[in-house]
Amino acid sequence: MPPKRPRAVDAKKKSKAIKSTAKATPSNNTSISISNAPNKRNRNNDSTNTHSPPPISSSSALLSSFEALTKSKSTPLPPALLADFLSTISASTMHLILAPSSLPTLTRIFTSLYITPSDDGGGDGGGGGGATSVATSLPSTTFFHLLALEISSPSISPLLSPILGLPLLRAVDPRRRALEFSLTPSLKRRYGKLPNVNGNVNGNGNGNGNYLVTLVNLVTEQCLPVAHACKILELLTDLLLCLPTRRYLLVFLENFNLLPKLKLSPLFRLNLGSGSSSGSGSGSSGSGSSSGSSSGSSSGSSSSTINSNSSNSNSNSNNVDSNNTLFPRLVALLGNAIHFPIDPLSGSPLSPSAYLAGQHAKVSTLQRLCYKYIRGSLLPFAFLGCALAASPGVLREELGRAGDGELVELARRMRILRGEDEGRGREFITEVFLEEYGGRRTVEEGLEFRGIFPDERTLWNGDEVPGGRDREAKTLALPKLTPQFLTFTDYLSRSFELYRLDATYSIRSSLVSSIRRLSPTLNPETLQTYFKGWAKMALPVESNGGFSVTKVGLPRLGEVVRSGVEGMLQLNLGSFNDNVKREWDQLREFDVLFLVTIDMSQAMTEAEAEANSGEEKVKVNDEDDLTFARRYGITAVRGCEIIDVRDDQGNEVNPPGNLPSKARGNRRSIRVSLDPAQYHFDEKSKRNRARGLKVYEEINLVVRRGAKENNFKSVLETIRDLMKDGVENSLPSWLQDVLLGYGDPSNANPSSQLMQNFAASTPGVLPPSTLFSSLPSTFLDGAGSPATFTPTQLTAIKSGMSPGLTMIVGPPGTGKTDVATSIIANLYKSYPEQRTVIVTHSNAALNDIFQKLMARGDIDERHILRLGRGESDLTGMTSTHDFTKSGRVNWTLARRIELLNKVATISESLGVSSPHERGPNGESSYNCDSAKYFFSQYLTSPDGSTVEVDGFDQTEISSIFTELEDFRAFELLRSQNQRANYLLTRQAKIVAMTCTHAALVRQQLIKLDFKFDNIVMEESAQMLDVESFVPLVLQKTKPGESIRLKRVTLIGDHHQLPPVVKNQAINNFSNLSQSLFARLIKLDITAVHLDKQGRSRAEIANLYNWRYENLSNLETHKNSTEMTLANAGFLHTCQFVNVGDYNNRGEHSPSPFYYQNLGEAEMIVGVFVYMVMMGYDPKKITILATYNGQVDLIKDILNFRCGGGRGGLVEGKRPLTVSTVDQYQGQQNDYVLLSLVRTSGIGYLRDVRRMIVGLSRARLGLYTFGRRELFQGEIELTKCFNSMVGFKGGEKDGLDLVSGEFYGGVVRKAGQGVEKNKDLSKAVVCDVATMTQLSNSLSGVQ
Repeated sequence: MPPKRPRAVDAKKKSKAIKSTAKATPSNNTSISISNAPNKRNRNNDSTNTHSPPPISSSSALLSSFEALTKSKSTPLPPALLADFLSTISASTMHLILAPSSLPTLTRIFTSLYITPSDDGGGDGGGGGGATSVATSLPSTTFFHLLALEISSPSISPLLSPILGLPLLRAVDPRRRALEFSLTPSLKRRYGKLPNVNGNVNGNGNGNGNYLVTLVNLVTEQCLPVAHACKILELLTDLLLCLPTRRYLLVFLENFNLLPKLKLSPLFRLNLGSGSSSGSGSGSSGSGSSSGSSSGSSSGSSSSTINSNSSNSNSNSNNVDSNNTLFPRLVALLGNAIHFPIDPLSGSPLSPSAYLAGQHAKVSTLQRLCYKYIRGSLLPFAFLGCALAASPGVLREELGRAGDGELVELARRMRILRGEDEGRGREFITEVFLEEYGGRRTVEEGLEFRGIFPDERTLWNGDEVPGGRDREAKTLALPKLTPQFLTFTDYLSRSFELYRLDATYSIRSSLVSSIRRLSPTLNPETLQTYFKGWAKMALPVESNGGFSVTKVGLPRLGEVVRSGVEGMLQLNLGSFNDNVKREWDQLREFDVLFLVTIDMSQAMTEAEAEANSGEEKVKVNDEDDLTFARRYGITAVRGCEIIDVRDDQGNEVNPPGNLPSKARGNRRSIRVSLDPAQYHFDEKSKRNRARGLKVYEEINLVVRRGAKENNFKSVLETIRDLMKDGVENSLPSWLQDVLLGYGDPSNANPSSQLMQNFAASTPGVLPPSTLFSSLPSTFLDGAGSPATFTPTQLTAIKSGMSPGLTMIVGPPGTGKTDVATSIIANLYKSYPEQRTVIVTHSNAALNDIFQKLMARGDIDERHILRLGRGESDLTGMTSTHDFTKSGRVNWTLARRIELLNKVATISESLGVSSPHERGPNGESSYNCDSAKYFFSQYLTSPDGSTVEVDGFDQTEISSIFTELEDFRAFELLRSQNQRANYLLTRQAKIVAMTCTHAALVRQQLIKLDFKFDNIVMEESAQMLDVESFVPLVLQKTKPGESIRLKRVTLIGDHHQLPPVVKNQAINNFSNLSQSLFARLIKLDITAVHLDKQGRSRAEIANLYNWRYENLSNLETHKNSTEMTLANAGFLHTCQFVNVGDYNNRGEHSPSPFYYQNLGEAEMIVGVFVYMVMMGYDPKKITILATYNGQVDLIKDILNFRCGGGRGGLVEGKRPLTVSTVDQYQGQQNDYVLLSLVRTSGIGYLRDVRRMIVGLSRARLGLYTFGRRELFQGEIELTKCFNSMVGFKGGEKDGLDLVSGEFYGGVVRKAGQGVEKNKDLSKAVVCDVATMTQLSNSLSGVQ
C-alpha cells in the first residue's frame, strides 16, 4: 500500500492553539543550518517544479563563464566574474553545470549570493557594494530560481536545505513560532537541535543571512524595477506549489504578512491602475522602515495610536510601469498559492466543505476574542454568522468601527501581526485581517463562473494570452506545469487554465485569418459595416433576425448561472460554391461556431494605428498583433455549440447516429447552445448599464473551424468535470501519489513488493510463473516475416502484462509498436474476461497497431472496437470491415445472419428442419434464442459434449453457438446507438481511441458504466500531460466497488519532440508541452529502455544513439544486404553539405518566422532529380525542412523543375513527402534530404530533440544541407553532427558523388571509396549552380 497520510490537524485545534500557546521569547539567533523539510504523506521524492523551456542563452558562453568561476581563487567570488556568469545562465542551459563535479563551484557561487549581502547590508539587499549589488540583482534571483527548480539534484539539495527547510523558521516571529510548535510538538525538538549561532538557537525573527528572506525584504521594502519584483513573486509562487518547499515558507510568508504589504505597495497600486504616485495617502510616502525598525513596540499599550500616514515601502514611481498589470496578476497568483485548499501540516487535500469549515473556524475564533476582549465597537461583529462575518465587504466594514488601539490589540491576540509591523498604518492592519479571515471561493466553486469559450476581452488581452511567437525569457502571470503538484485539483486547475489559453490563441489565429480575408469595410453613407472579401470558413449573418436568443433556462438550485441558453442562427449558403457548401453542410451536433460582431465605425483610424505602433516599427503577425481587434472593429466574440442543423424544408442535416443526409436549398437554421457562464456575465453587465445582452442582437458574422481544432471544448469540459467530481474513484491508490509526483518512485513498478502484494490479493491476476510460461518470443516484422524479440523487448512485454505502471522508452527503430501489440494480444489471451484500452496520439499510430494486431491472426475481430470519427481505411488487414461503432454493428448483424444460416444448414442435415422453412431469400428461420434451444436439445450429448455433424467439426459447432450467444442482445436492441453501446460495454475486449477522443467521450462512458482493466498508451511522449491523464479516468466506481484498473503501460520517447503547443510564449514560461511520460521519467520512475534499433544503418544511428541509454544496432539487421551496400551515386551514407550564400543571400524571412533559404532549396531539389536519374524510386525519398516557409519554397521549385511542361525524364516525379521535421515525427523513409534553413541564428533548432527527430527518419541514406559554422558553435548540436562526414571541416566543401554506378547495380560496400574500382570515380559538387547543371543535364530538362 502507498505511504499513509499523516492525520490532518483539525481547524478547531489550531484555533484553540492560537488562544492557549505561550508567547516565545525573542532572541538574536540568525544562524542557518541544514535540515530537510518534512515531506507530504511520507513521500520520498523531493524533486520540484522543473521545466525546460526552449533555449535562450548560448551554452558556449555559459560554460566559458562557469569555467572562469571554477578557476577563480577568490572567496567570495569577484563581482565581475559572478555577474558575467549570472547573465548567461538560463533554464535551458542549467543542466550543463549540474554535474556532481560542479558542486564546489556551485557552493562558492551560492555562498557569494546569500552570505555577502548579509555582511554588507544586513540582509535587506540595500547596500551598494559591488558584490552586494550583484547578489541582489535580477540575474542572481533568476539563478536562485533555477537552483530551486533543481532541488532534486544531489548537487543542489545541500545548498537549498538551509534556506527552504526548517531554519527558515528563524525569520518567523517568536509568537507565531510558538504556535507552530504547539501544533507539531516534534517540530520544537527538531528546531532545538539546529546548530547554534552566536550562542542562541531561537532566532530573532529577522532572518538575516537567509537569501530567501533577503528577496522578500527586497520586494516589500525597496521599490524594485517591475521585472525584478515580478521574478521574486514567480519564485515564491513556484516554491509554495511544491510540497517539499511549501511547509516552512508558508509559515514565514504568512507571518511576514507578505500579501498585505504587496497589495499596498506602489508597484501594485500603480500597475493595477487604481492610483498614481501622488494618489492615496498611504503608500506614497513615509518612513520606509525595514525589519526591526519598530521591534520595540511589539508589547506596547493596547491604546497606542496607529500612524495612518506610514508606508511599507519607499516611493520611486520612476521604476514603475503604470500601464502594466503583470505585478497585480502575479500577486493574485501568489495569493492563490498561499491559500490553496491543502492542510498546511499534513499536506492532505481539503475538500470544499473542509476548506469552508476551516475558514469558519478561524472567523469564529476571531469573533470569540472580539466578544471577550473588545466588546465595544466590535460586539455586533461577534454575533454575526460565520459566513457573513467572513465576507470581505462585511469584515472591512465591521473592522472600520474599531479604534486604532483596538485593531492593534486584536491583531496581537490573534498573532497575525509582527511587532515591527504595528506602526505601518490602519490600512495595512485592516488588509492583514482581510487576508487572514476574509472568505475565499474554492477552485470548485469558481468553476461555475468560468466560461469555456473566450470572448473579445480575453482573445486580445496580451497579459492573459501573450504573443505566440514571443520567445523572450520573461515572467508571465500564468501557472506552470511542473513534475510535482499539491493535489489533483491543483494539477487539473493548472492544466485547465493553460490549455484554455493555448486554445484561445489558436482561436484568435483562426478568427484573424477569416476576418482579414473578409475585409470588413464601413459604408460612409449608411455607417454600416459590410464585407468586401470572401472566406470559406466565415459567413456574414443577416442583420435582421440572423441570430436570436430563443431559450434561457433558470439557474439550478443553489447556483446563480443559468442552466442553459439556446439561440437560433439563420444562414444563407448561396454565396458559396458546391465544395464549400458541402463543407458547411458537414456541421453537426457538438461542433463549435464563433459569433462575431464587427463595427468598422468603432475601428482605429490609420493615424491611431500609426501612433499605436510607436517609434520602432516591428514586423508582427496579425495573429500576434493585440491591436487587430481595434483595427478591424471587433466588438464582440461569443462561442456556441451546435445542437442541430436543418435545411430549407426543416429536415435535420447529419442527425446523430445516422448516415449524413443531403441538405436541400441554401438556407440553414442552426440551433446552438451558448455558454451559460458568459451569458451570466453579459446579464450582469446589463444591470451595470453596459452593453450587456445587446451583444447578441448585433452579431453579424459566424466563423467555423475544423473539427479537430474544436476539440478544445470537450477537453476543457472534461477537466472541469474531473475537478468537480474528483478522481479518487477512478484511479487506484497505488497510482495516485505517483501521478502527483510523490512517494517512492518504485512503488508502482510491477516488480515492487507493493505491486506483488496487489497481484496476490487481486482476482484475475495470474502468478508470474503461469503468466509468462507460454510467452511467444517472435513477432512479425514490417515485411510480415517472423522476427525474434530482444531480451529487453521481452522484459518490456512481461512488465506490461504485470500489474502496475510500466514505462517503456523506445528510441527510433526499436520496435515500440511491436512491443505494444504483443502486450495487448497477450493480455487478451491471458485474461479473456478483461478489457484493454488502447490510446494513441494520432490516428496513423492507431492504424499501425490495428494492422499488427490483425496480422497476428489470434484475436477475434468481434472483440475489437474503435471509437472516433477520424479513422482511416486499415489497408493490408485480413478484415474487410472497419472497426468503428457503426462498422462493428453492421458487421455483427451480417455475422449473425451468416451464423444463423449455418445453424439452419446443421438443422437440415439432422432432419430437424426443412429447407422449405427458410425465408423468401433463403435466410434462416432461426433466431439466437431458438438456435440456443436447438443446440441444447439436438447437439449436446448427455455427458455435455457436442454431437458430431457431417461437414462441421465439434470445435466449429461450439464456436458458432458461443458466438451467437453474444449476438442475442441485438435481437432485443433496435436502435443503432443502443447496439453500439452494447458492443462497447459488454462485448468489446479491446477498445481503441485517440487521446483527444477520450476527452470527447468520457462523460458518455461514465454514464454507460464503462469499465476497463488495462490501458496501453503509445506515443505518450507526444501527448500533453492532461491528454494522457484523461484516458486513465475513463471509468468511475460506485460506492462499494473496487477500481478495476490493474495495468498502465506508457510507451514513448521523451528525447524526441514534445507535444505541439500553439503559443510558444506560454509554452516557454509554463512548460505546457510537458508530457506525462516525460514528467514521470523526470521523477525517476523505473523505465524499460529498448536498446536495439533495427531501422537505420549504423552510420545514421550514430548521429543520435548518444542521446539514449545503451542503444546499439541489431546484429541481424546491420548485416543484411541493404544495410551493407553503398548508396548508388553517393560516396557516403550520410553527409553534411555546407551551403553558402546563393545570389549573395542566405536565409530570409518574407514574414515573421517564415524562413526560407533559396540556396538549400535549389540544392536539395537538384539532389532529388539526381537520385531519380540514378534509378531511385521517388517514393523512397523524403525531403524535410525545419520551417514551413522552406517546405513551401521546395514544393514550388519541385513544381517548376519536375512539372510545368518543361519536359525531361523527371516530369511528374515527386518525393513521397515534403514536410517539416515536426510533422514527420513517427514516420520514416529509406532516404532523407534535410534542409536546416538557418544561416544567421539557430533559433528553435537549438532544441536537440528536434534534431534527433530530423536525423532519425532515414533508413539508408541521410544528406543534410546547412551552414556549417553556425551549428559548430552549439555544444549539444555538435554531438549530433560530429560523426557526419563534412561537418568538422577540413574536407573540400560539397556533396561527394560517385559516377559510374546506378541504383540496383551497386556492388560497392557502404563506407568504401572508389579507389579499388577503376570504373568508378569521385566527383564533388561544391555549389548550387553545379548541382543544378548536373541534374538538368541528366534529366534532359531544358
